[in-house]
Amino acid sequence: MGAISSVYGPITEILLLYPGRGENVTYSQIRARFQQLMRSFKGVKFYILAHYHPEIVAQINDQPNRSRLRVENFADGVRMVPIHADFPTHPANKDHLRQGRWAQDPFLILSGRRGNPVFLEPYYQFSGNRNIAEQISAAARWQILSTRYGIQGGNILVGDEYALIGKDTLIFNLHTYFPEAVDDPESERYIRHDLERLLGVGHVIWVGTEKPFRYKNERFRHLAPEISTEYLPSQPLFHLDLFITLNGRNHLGEEEILVASFEPEFLCVGDQSLRSDIEMLEESLREIRDFFASHHTQNPNLKFKVIEIPAVIVVDAHGLPRIYSYNNALVEHFEGQTRLFLPRYSDGSRLSDFFREAEECVIDRITLSSLIPVRPHLVSGGFFDLAPQYGSLHCLCKVLRRQQVTI
Repeated sequence: MGAISSVYGPITEILLLYPGRGENVTYSQIRARFQQLMRSFKGVKFYILAHYHPEIVAQINDQPNRSRLRVENFADGVRMVPIHADFPTHPANKDHLRQGRWAQDPFLILSGRRGNPVFLEPYYQFSGNRNIAEQISAAARWQILSTRYGIQGGNILVGDEYALIGKDTLIFNLHTYFPEAVDDPESERYIRHDLERLLGVGHVIWVGTEKPFRYKNERFRHLAPEISTEYLPSQPLFHLDLFITLNGRNHLGEEEILVASFEPEFLCVGDQSLRSDIEMLEESLREIRDFFASHHTQNPNLKFKVIEIPAVIVVDAHGLPRIYSYNNALVEHFEGQTRLFLPRYSDGSRLSDFFREAEECVIDRITLSSLIPVRPHLVSGGFFDLAPQYGSLHCLCKVLRRQQVTI
């Protein structure tokens, strides 16, 4: 048993969450929210957790064999599995049924027997999405495993025999379980080996800056919030999937990795007081890019090829810098090629020309720099409005299953 890859194999099943309590959700509401996104992934089965209308709930429950899930032919070859959010709880705890939109973070997905998803759920939940795994497991009869480690899906990217984990995850767990021995190398080694066993990989690689840091401007700190009042973050952004994407292995045996770069032409920032923090952000990303470029000196069997792709910063009406990340993508690498699904921010944006230029630059940078034949797809789904809420395509979708491939 091991964690399913973030890159290898065609995606066959994805989980989406309809946010809020949202009683009486209908299929027309599901279409309005997700249809553009779902049409980009034809052949994929979508599990959609929502508080459905009673008529839909009756249809879900009216299965001849309750162990079988109801599958709807949604539109254009897209299949949907409705799962009713109805976890038993005391009325006073009704808020436990209020789910957010981000399916990525509450758990990791392992591949179990017969390829069925297994939910690896931390005891400590960072996000408000409690009981998500329990509700899906109850409907689909899938297994749940618990871990004491504080983990988040958006801060872990799984390759072939390795996993990249944000350094803030290490810092949190060191202070939680080894408060008297935070700086002892044995503490780090214990956590690393335990996570390698849990994820079924040979190497866990911590990703972050060598020294913790703090942005100077308070308006910037929401992008890398303090882990606690006692210790500072070591990541330029709070989750890896906002600034790193795995692109697959090229014919030279290199693992290609796309790392964000904040370049002047894609910074819509008039406020000069934010410039020093943008420079600090880019400096930390440069340190991370250099780390991957030289990683083979530490592990000769694992060499990375780094490709820089631009990210966008726009200051909103409240003066807060917002990140529009093209790293928050879904990837399929198989048969020597990569299909790359990128969020489209030019739809419905007052800065549509600005974002179209950024999208063209991202695609050109990847296709010209990669040694892998890459087929990029821009996915529409209201991501310009979602990005200021700290996520995009990868945060929205939790891949439950991939077709197994030989790498």
